[in-house]
Amino acid sequence: GGPGPRPDPVETLQEEAICAICLDYFADPVSIGCGHNFCRGCISRLWARAQPGPAASRPEQEEEEEEEEEEEEEEEGAAAWAAGGAQGGLYFEDYDEDVMEEDVEEEEDAEEEEEEEEEEEDEEQPPPARRRPGAVFTCPQCRKTFLQRDFRPNLQLANMVQIIRQLHPRPQRPGAGPGTVPAGVPAAPGAAPELCHKHQEPLKLFCEVDEAAICVVCREARGHKHHSVVPLDEVVQDCKNKLQSHLEPLRKQLEAVLKQKSSEEEKISVLREQMQAEMQELEADFEVLHRFLAGEQVQLLRQLQERHEALQARQRRNLSALEERSSALRRLIADAEAAGSKNGLQLLRDIKGTFIRCENIKFQEPEMVPVDVGKKFRNCFLQDVVMRKMEKVFSKVPQADVTLDPSTAHPRLSLSLDRRSVRLSERRPEPPAGSARSSGGAGGAGAGGGGAGRHYWEVEVGGRRGWAVGAARESARHRHKGGSSSSSSSSSSAPKREIWAVGTSGKKYQALSATEQTALAPGEQPRRFGVYLDYERGQLCFYNAESMSHIHTFHICCRERVFPFFRILAKGTRIKICT
Repeated sequence: GGPGPRPDPVETLQEEAICAICLDYFADPVSIGCGHNFCRGCISRLWARAQPGPAASRPEQEEEEEEEEEEEEEEEGAAAWAAGGAQGGLYFEDYDEDVMEEDVEEEEDAEEEEEEEEEEEDEEQPPPARRRPGAVFTCPQCRKTFLQRDFRPNLQLANMVQIIRQLHPRPQRPGAGPGTVPAGVPAAPGAAPELCHKHQEPLKLFCEVDEAAICVVCREARGHKHHSVVPLDEVVQDCKNKLQSHLEPLRKQLEAVLKQKSSEEEKISVLREQMQAEMQELEADFEVLHRFLAGEQVQLLRQLQERHEALQARQRRNLSALEERSSALRRLIADAEAAGSKNGLQLLRDIKGTFIRCENIKFQEPEMVPVDVGKKFRNCFLQDVVMRKMEKVFSKVPQADVTLDPSTAHPRLSLSLDRRSVRLSERRPEPPAGSARSSGGAGGAGAGGGGAGRHYWEVEVGGRRGWAVGAARESARHRHKGGSSSSSSSSSSAPKREIWAVGTSGKKYQALSATEQTALAPGEQPRRFGVYLDYERGQLCFYNAESMSHIHTFHICCRERVFPFFRILAKGTRIKICT
């Protein structure tokens, strides 16, 4: 337990010749009030950025003072200008314009030369050692404060530094030697910590502002003096904890995706069974008409097959997307677990990208297909449609005797004598007193609507585009006929909830109701519509009455009677109920 080795005097002398700010030999050393020495350039730059003390004025206050000075100068100039104007000095009756211009040019040249000389002096000389209002200057070593920025040259120290430079051209920093580990190389578990490449000290701290590992010497340097610094081990542990918090939601998400994948596989099996059941039902429906409708049977089976194949294709795309999502989640979890197994700086270098991937991972939800979507293809009017298509040899649904009700028609509508045709009149007659017809458009309802059971009627449209045909509840029909002010005030919104229609107001066909607005794309422009109404099944179907091709089906739930509905939106359009 004897005394330790004595320090080398040469190394001690060399350390005394090193500036505490730049960690290099003194260049033009100066002494400050506390006795410490620094390079003139280092201490000048440091104090030039000195923070104001408690009594210091803020930058906003300095700007206000400068603005006040400028305002005072402007007021003085304005007063002098006004005084000169009052004495007649503003206007000269006899003056030489050339002389005035030469004087102005000489003054401008002189001002430019003075500005250039001042800029050159500012570049050559350091800022003058003057006190800024309220500034406090601090020694970077002992932290002693001064109210004035003042230092004096240390010639003896400068001479000593010149002698030391001749002995050792470069300063030798403590800890540097052949056995040091260069910074940037990750230390193996259990090995010595990495060293700072600048000070050759162990990297044990972490600057939260610069997000970099530093040593104890860096902590006291001006670059990190006022930064938030924590132990490196704590940062590493926090990163591992945060990584674990990301892994748990990812595992839960993977579990949910796998469950969803299993559910989609079950849906495919159900759809396959439904397809087989649909085909059996179609075969049973065509049994009665087999001798006449062999071609129609093949055609509808092909359409059904294509529909279910399209549904299965969508399901397969969903499965593929879910498989890709599960693979991506597995890869991300593996990368996150691999990153969590790293230690020290190696974890800090790679963890930010892992955090970003974990936080920003998003997938587009696949379009899920309901299991019962295949049921919508087959409708209860299959036999009726096919029979009507075959020259209407058979008819299972009687055609309703429908006429137009003039009491519900809009005043601008003109009805035929047999009440089966309507068009838009040219002039606008005043509505009769006591009537409360809808003001939302030129529309009306039909008489002879259906109650329970199945009903069918045909409507023909002609002329310009701008019409709608369909069905309305009896309550909507009463609103057209009612005469109270309360029913009139609600007529603009109530019929919308009780009408189902197909029509067009331009080039596009649409199916409209209170809960549905579907764009239609019929293969041809229908001019005659067949309307099927089935109370028991809650279906209202529209067909092209000429080709009996399906256009649209509404699924309704109605306990009231339903009547035909029509609306004309443009002149020249005509609607006719066919018999």
